[in-house]
Amino acid sequence: MTAADQQAARATGLDLRLSTTSNGCTSSIAAFYCDYVLRHLLADPSLGETEAERRALVYEGGLTIRTPLRLGHQAAADDAVAEAVDPTDDAIGGLAMVEPGTGDVLAVAQSRPMGDDVDDGETYLNYTIPQRLGDSAGFQAGSTFKASVLAAAIEQGVPLSWGIDSPARISVPQSTFTDCGGERYSASAPWEPGNLSESDSGFMTLVTGTRLSVNTFYAQLTQRTGLCAPYELARSMGVELDNPTGVEEASGLAERVPSFSLGVANVSPVEMAEAYATFAARGTHCSARPVTAIADAAGNVLKEYAPRCERVMQPETADAVNEVLSGVIDGGFASAQDLGIDAAGKTGTTQSARSVWFVGYTPDLATSAMVAGANELGSPVPLDGVRVGGATVTGASASRYAAPMWGDAMRGVRGTLSGTAFVPSDPASLRAAVGPTRLQGSVPLDAPGGPPDPRVRR
Repeated sequence: MTAADQQAARATGLDLRLSTTSNGCTSSIAAFYCDYVLRHLLADPSLGETEAERRALVYEGGLTIRTPLRLGHQAAADDAVAEAVDPTDDAIGGLAMVEPGTGDVLAVAQSRPMGDDVDDGETYLNYTIPQRLGDSAGFQAGSTFKASVLAAAIEQGVPLSWGIDSPARISVPQSTFTDCGGERYSASAPWEPGNLSESDSGFMTLVTGTRLSVNTFYAQLTQRTGLCAPYELARSMGVELDNPTGVEEASGLAERVPSFSLGVANVSPVEMAEAYATFAARGTHCSARPVTAIADAAGNVLKEYAPRCERVMQPETADAVNEVLSGVIDGGFASAQDLGIDAAGKTGTTQSARSVWFVGYTPDLATSAMVAGANELGSPVPLDGVRVGGATVTGASASRYAAPMWGDAMRGVRGTLSGTAFVPSDPASLRAAVGPTRLQGSVPLDAPGGPPDPRVRR
């Protein structure tokens, strides 16, 4: 080739049609599930001694990553969240689906899509996964935490018929609560919880107090169980609680406190779906599993992620919880989201209306739905007065905003659910709870093993 030929070749255009290639998970049909998978692998020390080594393996190793993601479930989750919350709202809609008995995470969805166009509500912050892996500190889950107090009470032998007068508001010295080791809670100032509705007061049992979500009942039930048992049970069910006394973190947000049942801890949708899947699996907890196996470029399996499961409560305890929480749906407290099969769940609305939740499940599937006030930076804001899904929120409640999202998602996968019924709880216990003699089986305050005198006043 002559010099003239070379010059002519250099001057000739290559007619390339360049296009921008999406980076990372942005092109995935399940972008934030993909993000969850990558974060899970990067946190796995068995894949490398340092994060840099793990990142090199994941991004440059030609791996095949197998997950339990189900595209039908993901589509149902995406549709439910999109219907409830718009991307540009000052609120986050989040939803997670977990399979009981395996911990398989079948779908995660959030209302803000992945990307860097803030004007369109895009974000790279993953609000669906635990803070340990994600970018969000989570959101308070309200009364969904009452389920762990309920389970702890049943594990301790408290019958479903145990009841106590639960007025609209009470004043309870915090020193009447016991902490781990039987120590009295360190604070002595009175705690004065109140019920959401004046009508939800009177004599309550484990059944009615739970189904009506009566705060003053649960304050007194927590006196009976102590703070340690519900807290440790919630942890064993997958809720990542790590700041019990408020001194481990600069935020000082204590978790193991008298108001634990009201959901003061920050959590994620994946954590709550994982926790409630424990009830569906009759007391067997399985850690959330977004990856089942990884293989190298030659197809050789490098690692299998088997289910990690352990029994954390007696099957009879879970059966009783399922019986009680079934009434939340059957009684219409979850906007009557009837699937035509056995389902149970619990609402959660924070006192400041910064977030509302519904966590519900069948024997086949646990799903948590959350709507949380959050500005474009992700900082919590009250929901009341915020436009969510095209309408301004007034009187934020779980039954109005989170439960419909849950129902939409569950109906979207109804065809995949077996319709298996919950194992019935002990009929004698349930009859005693709703029988005509309201004091039957209840434990007076001064009885051995009863709670300390809360000095209840109206």
